[in-house]
Amino acid sequence: MKVEIACSLAARLRGLAGRDSFDGALLLVPCNDVHTFTMYRQIDIAFVAVDGTVLESLRDVPPRRRMRNRKAAAVIERFSSREWWPAAGDVLELSHSRDGRQFVWGGDGHESMPSVQ
Repeated sequence: MKVEIACSLAARLRGLAGRDSFDGALLLVPCNDVHTFTMYRQIDIAFVAVDGTVLESLRDVPPRRRMRNRKAAAVIERFSSREWWPAAGDVLELSHSRDGRQFVWGGDGHESMPSVQ
C-alpha cells in the first residue's frame, strides 16, 4: 500500500480533511488521537505502536467522531475501502519503494517505526 507521511503539525492536523480523493494511506507521526469532524466520507484508521504493531484497527469511521489510543506512536488513515487493511496484532514495516518517491507498508516486519523529524 502506498503511504504518504505527515510529520509536521500542519500536515497532521489536516490529515485527509478537505481532500476529494487520496490514493493510498496517510501515516501521521507522531500521533495517537484523530478526528473526523471535517470529513465528508468514512475513513479506516489503524493505531500503531512504535515497534510497528497495530494496536487497534477501525473500519468505516463516520464523520464527526474522535478516536484515541494513548499507547499509539502513529496513526494510519485512508478513505474507507474494501481493500486490505491491517488488523490489531499485525506488525507492519515501512520501506521505500525502488524509486524512493513513496513508502510502502509490508506485513510481518519487525523493524521499528521510523523516526520522522
